[in-house]
Formats: sequence, structure tokens, C-alpha cells
Amino acid sequence: MIAMRFLHAVLAFMLACALNAGAASIPEAVKAAVRERVDAGQAASMAVGLVDAADADYFFYGHTVLPDGPAPNEDTVYEIGSITKVFTGILLGDMIVRGEVALDDAVAGYLPPGVKMPRDPAMPVTLRHLTTHTSGLARMPSNFASADPANPYADYTVARLHAYLNDAQLSYTTGSRYLYSNTGAALLGYVLERAAGKPYAELLRERVLEAMGLTDTAITLTDGMRARLAHGHAGKEPAPNWDMAVFAGAGSLRSTAADMVKFLRLNLGMADTPLKEALALSHQAHTPAGVTEARVGLGWHLRAREGGGEIVWHNGGTGGYRTFAGFDAARGCGAVVLANSNDLSNDDLGFHLLDEIALIKQSVPRTKVALTEAQLKRYAGNYRAEDGTVFDVRYHKERLEVKYMEQPRLPVVAASETKFFYEALDAEIEFQLDASGAVTGLELHQAGMRVPARKVE
Repeated sequence: MIAMRFLHAVLAFMLACALNAGAASIPEAVKAAVRERVDAGQAASMAVGLVDAADADYFFYGHTVLPDGPAPNEDTVYEIGSITKVFTGILLGDMIVRGEVALDDAVAGYLPPGVKMPRDPAMPVTLRHLTTHTSGLARMPSNFASADPANPYADYTVARLHAYLNDAQLSYTTGSRYLYSNTGAALLGYVLERAAGKPYAELLRERVLEAMGLTDTAITLTDGMRARLAHGHAGKEPAPNWDMAVFAGAGSLRSTAADMVKFLRLNLGMADTPLKEALALSHQAHTPAGVTEARVGLGWHLRAREGGGEIVWHNGGTGGYRTFAGFDAARGCGAVVLANSNDLSNDDLGFHLLDEIALIKQSVPRTKVALTEAQLKRYAGNYRAEDGTVFDVRYHKERLEVKYMEQPRLPVVAASETKFFYEALDAEIEFQLDASGAVTGLELHQAGMRVPARKVE
């Protein structure tokens, strides 16, 4: 009987999300999870949207400003972080359709004189490699060091990007594997602006945002958007918005639930847009042959849905926000989840909206906890992943710092005795212990990917 009720629930949800079916309806399980997370202090507020061919449904809960600010609605503005990479991918698709660039153009051809592109002898880094995270460039530039940890990208200039490229070494053979890279996404945005002869922000607004009618999606907040901004929070403390500078193509956009629903509707082909070809191109897997870690389009990630089909998705996280957007073209539905706290990922809610079989996880808040010097020092050492790459973990100035491949050494903050998170990245580190409490390994979580590594010293 339980199995039959479960089957009926799944079939009902599949019908609700099928093209030309009845109006979209956010499940009570998702609403309950949103209330629980906000009430537990794991999010200040949340805005959820579900769209299908017939209609859109929204659910809002919490406060746009703690402790008792206004409730959110479909026009509340949130920072969407790395979902910006999808918009950069669509811009790339538009420039491909127009014949201005080609997917397999070498990046080096777009750099100014005096700036060299690191390359593998067998293969130059191309635009394809940047958008699919297969370039071999590190997650973050080795010369990334922020003057203000609360706004970590603001002072990273074009000159520093040039300096990094001139000295950089690739972490692996270009096109051979997937490694999520904010560096690569930032460089892609920079290359596209050089190819078009126009600043990235202006280019994105003209070619993508205006073409899709997204009037509440922007890098720079208008006065009207600022008045509707859900303030960012780290835990229950205020967190400033991030200024992304040369990293604009990797994570600079702000948007609303209504605009993101419109965006998903256009990606699903439910309304006309001059970007139809570019959108279709962005949804296709462009990962080089032989890469097994992930299927990636132009910015979008592609995930097989249980029972068949595919979910096209991306998430985002900044100092005060966590977000998700995705869609299932075969079933004709899309989902967006926006939160103005950086405590925990809400990807599970987004995936559940698109695939009811996907579990809603027991969430652990990303609040800071104080660990002793002894507790932190026991994690120091080297951890080797299956491909031979090494995580170098050190205790320094009363905190842990992690260096992975060619990325700079970055601090991580404890959320529990074994779970840590980066404040400058949307990524987490979880250490593994054996039955005796000895540290045996770690696992990096980022962009839906997991990189396990065993402790070697």
C-alpha cells in the first residue's frame, strides 16, 4: 500500500510538470522544509518558484532583513551568484550564433599583447574548455588575496588576472577532466568583452537581459531594485553584497523569483525570444570527449533524472545568499529557490521540485562554531585524490587553510567538528574519521560535485 501511494504521488507530480498539463503547484513537503529552515535560523527568507506550461506557483517565507523586516515576494531581489555563469554561457552562445566567436577558438587569440595563456603542449585552452570547466585552470587564481574578506572579489583587477595568466601552470591536461573553476568563468567573461569590444556588463545587458525581457536582473542595482533587495546574511549577521570586478562573468548578477521564472520559461521554449538558438546551444553537453566527472553545457550543468531524462541546472552562493535554478525540458517544468543567507545549500529543494524522487535532505546550518587549536591541528596534512592531486591543509593563525592544485591557500571556517566551508567560494570541506576518531580523509563539495581524498601524511 505504501509503495502504491508513493507511485501515485510520483505519477501525479509527473503530470503536474508535464508540458501542457495543469497548473504548477509547489508540494507541501517543500513548503514545510522552507518553513523549518527559516524558523531554525538557517535562512533569513526564501523565495521558491515552480513553472510549467500552464502557470507558475510561488511560495515565500521569512524576512528580507533580520530580525523582523518585510516578507519576500516575487519581486524581491536576491544575489544569484554562480547562476551568472549560465548567463555568460548564453552570451557565448549568442556570439557563436552571430559568428563572432567559435566554441573551439583558442583563448590566447583574444588576449592583449604581452599576456600569455598557459597551455598544454598538445592542446590550447579554448572557449569550450572555459565554459565547461575543463581548461586546467585552478578554481581560483594563485594571486587571489582579498583586502576585504567580506567583499573578497572587489579588488581583483584585470592587471592581476593578466599577471596570473603570465605565471600560471595548468592543474591537469586541458580537456581531460572537469574541475569547477571560477577562474575560467571570469576569464570567459573577459574574453567575450574583448571579442565584442564592449564591457561585459553592457554586453550582457544588451545581448541577453534585454533580449529576454529580464527587467529585474542586473549586475548594478537600480534604485527600484535596491528598495526591494533582500539583505544578505551570514548566519544571523548582516553580510554585504559582493562586487565581482573582473569576476563579473562568474557571479555578479542579482534577480527576482519572477524574473527567474520568466528566464526558465524562455529556456523551456514556452515563450518566444531572439535568443532561441543560443539557448538551445547552451543546453547541449559540450564537455570534451573522455571527461567523465560531469556533463556541462554552456554554463549549465546536466544531471540525469532518476527514471530517465535530464535536469539542466546551476546553483549559486555568495557571502549572504544561496540560490538554485533548473528545468526539465522533457516534462516542461522549471524551479528556482532563492535565499538571503549563506548557511546552507538549498539544491535539494530545487531537485525535488523537478524530480520528486530526489530526497529533501536533513539540513545542517552553515553557522560558525569555535574549535580548539588541538581539534583544528589534527586535520593538518596532505590528502591525495584518486587522480593524484593533493589538498594541502595547514593550521595558521588560529584557523585552517586549504590549498588545492594551483589555487591560492584559502581559509575554511568550521560549521561543525568535521564540516568546514569557504567564505570566498561556494564550496565545503568535510573531513572523515574512523571509529577511533583518527582523521582518514576529506571530501570537497562544490557545484554538485564531490572530490574525495585520503590522508597520506
